[in-house]
Amino acid sequence: MRIIYHCPRGLHAFAAAWLHLGLGRHLPAPDRVPLPPPGRLRYLGDDPAGNRVYILARAALGGVATRALSGVACVFGLPLNELLLVDAAPPPAPAGAPLWARGAAPGELLPRWDRERLERLVRATALKSRRASGSRGPVVSAPLPTVFYVCYGSAHSSVVAAAIHTGVLPSHRRATAREITALPDFDRLENSRIGTPVFSGADAAGREVYALGLASGRKLLVRTIHDLLEELGLGPGSVHFADALEGANWAIRVGGFLSRRLGLVRLGRPVCTWGVIADYPRFQRLVRETMAALGAIDSRPPVADNSGDVREEPAWGDELEAGPGGADN
Repeated sequence: MRIIYHCPRGLHAFAAAWLHLGLGRHLPAPDRVPLPPPGRLRYLGDDPAGNRVYILARAALGGVATRALSGVACVFGLPLNELLLVDAAPPPAPAGAPLWARGAAPGELLPRWDRERLERLVRATALKSRRASGSRGPVVSAPLPTVFYVCYGSAHSSVVAAAIHTGVLPSHRRATAREITALPDFDRLENSRIGTPVFSGADAAGREVYALGLASGRKLLVRTIHDLLEELGLGPGSVHFADALEGANWAIRVGGFLSRRLGLVRLGRPVCTWGVIADYPRFQRLVRETMAALGAIDSRPPVADNSGDVREEPAWGDELEAGPGGADN
């Protein structure tokens, strides 16, 4: 099993993983904690049961990160009980705690009440991992890359781009409002499900195509997903991400906000639909560029490494070096 402790900055995730692995009775001083870069998985070690333990600084994206990582892992065949995501972010200090007890003592990493909370969390995690009984075989990569079109909430931009890619929407002309609103996933996904991959279908070459909303952490969580897939033994050529929200017009953003965030569907959906029609050439161009990139990936010759194993040539350097952040719709 792979256990990922996560929190916004990584500090509490590190403390939880330290306690989980039994690395010492005392936590290190705050200035000696090796915080992971935002969005990058950091492996800390194996626990006595053989579980691999990681930490993740995921910004303010707890639920989205959990759904995205578990959802993508399932897409690639990892059993649900082989990936355990544990939110180590601290709640507010107990209401009854005196002011002097709410912060950590000098030289201490955590206040006492917070350490006791993490110790309970770690015990529960260890118990849950022992109860899990999934298959521990390797995850097998599909022969073709899996395609994810990414936007804020997987309700508009990514759904339209994925539908063009799979041939559900036309690629040679603008789609009509009726065709767009007839998509089963257009303007449908609830906020509580943001981060869940939405299967759109297979393209003409047989690649699976998904819409994926990553809220305001599109670049950050794409890096995390790459790290997770690498830990699962999948090469960089097994997945392709395309940003469907980059350059989206104001109508798509405002209409999506009104419909999905505020619940004003009768007002927001027509505005968003009009925005998609106006922006349709951008979606067509994005799909053409994605298909061209996929063609280059598919035709790239395999490369033998020093061990004699054959692998695909990496193609993700530019994307992995992009900074965290994202748009708001």
